[in-house]
Amino acid sequence: MTNKAIFKDYYFSNKGILYKTFETNINKCHYIYDIYWGEPEIIFEGGNGKNNYSLAVSIIPQRKNYPNSRIYLHKKLGLNNKNIFEVVVAHEIGHLFLHDVIGINHQMTNSYMKESETEIWADYFAYSFFKKFREINAIEEFYSIMKETSDFQMQLYNLDVTEYKESTYYNKIKNVKLLDDKINMEMTNPYSVLNQIINAIEITLDEIGDLFK
Repeated sequence: MTNKAIFKDYYFSNKGILYKTFETNINKCHYIYDIYWGEPEIIFEGGNGKNNYSLAVSIIPQRKNYPNSRIYLHKKLGLNNKNIFEVVVAHEIGHLFLHDVIGINHQMTNSYMKESETEIWADYFAYSFFKKFREINAIEEFYSIMKETSDFQMQLYNLDVTEYKESTYYNKIKNVKLLDDKINMEMTNPYSVLNQIINAIEITLDEIGDLFK
């Protein structure tokens, strides 16, 4: 069997360990989301993980002809690593938010965004979650959580710090800071696209609430 066929069987057989299912209703659009822990050699190879060092991957059904969106987490990403677990899940929800709520890279819209840009927005969505539910007041406070996650990722995959720290941490904080600065400059403009996305993030966070309680 091919990697994709193995993954398809894994998905439809509901293999892995279910963490949680949640639903959203925004603008009369109803979505169901599952969060599973899974075997990395299956969920990242067949699930189109970003690289061989992924911590999670989001499955968007419109692209895969699957019934529900699903987030798969590396099986070793445990609840004992609270900040890391929450930031990874929130990041993946950010990807689903961009597709389902904003319509980015959706087959029914003309809104396109490069994968590298969606990664930055997913990080910003996670930052917004921590601001709303974890009393983080500034982007700089979020960096320590991103560093925890980067360190965990490098330890999990036994990566060389000098080789991978740039891509797993420094580039990420630089890009999310640039986006935060740009958003802060445009917040006074109610017609700004960025302002509209931020409002949509708030609506989405209000809808899903604190998933980890």
